[in-house]
Amino acid sequence: MLETDIKSEALALFQKGLTAQATARELMLPLSAVSGWWAEYEKGTLLAKKTEASPQAPDEPVLF
Repeated sequence: MLETDIKSEALALFQKGLTAQATARELMLPLSAVSGWWAEYEKGTLLAKKTEASPQAPDEPVLF
């Protein structure tokens, strides 16, 4: 889950125009960690994945 959150942050920074180097600095990660995501972003395959809703009770109004 943490990696997905960081990838989403990286995607947002890439979309703002930051380079892989600047994104790595911003996220305090080594460039080697971000460069793979940058390659995926350039190909258009770096997408934020939707998290599945957990199978809990259906949403019902809460009465106070």
